Amino acid sequence: MFRFFISAGASARLIFYATARGDGRAAVGSAVVVVPFARKDRPLPVIAWAHGTTGIVPGCAPSLSGKPFDNLPALEELIGRGWAVVAADYVGLGTSGPHAYLVGEDAARGILDAVRAATAMPDLALSRETVIWGHSQGGHAALFAAGRATEYAPDLAVLGVVAMARRPIFPR
Repeated sequence: MFRFFISAGASARLIFYATARGDGRAAVGSAVVVVPFARKDRPLPVIAWAHGTTGIVPGCAPSLSGKPFDNLPALEELIGRGWAVVAADYVGLGTSGPHAYLVGEDAARGILDAVRAATAMPDLALSRETVIWGHSQGGHAALFAAGRATEYAPDLAVLGVVAMARRPIFPR
């Protein structure tokens, strides 16, 4: 596990986790987990961030870029309000491929399993309460993940979903 710090008053770690493709084949996913330094008196709720298209070959994952948080809108605001962020790379971008571009079932499992892996980490106090938020390709993935959550990941409490097709302008 790789750990690094960000300016938003939080730590971030790169994790690898077990998931499955839509056809049931085992796969390994990668994700960045961002957690505020300031602990709350209860487990932190989770934003499951699904990124927009960054490429389709191994190595195109946001977690492998020089600026892995550039695609996370309002990150400092989320951290300041006590949310943890689990930003999954799609299988085949941060891990060995192939990447199943716009295959909803694969993306849904990867996102939900990333949240499961993060909430299972014993040194983090994360709630299973999750909001799934995605942009562009991630909007597609977020909708699939929300639609599959009750059946595929009943252990998570999905509170809502946000699917964006155009990146809004956030104050910096």
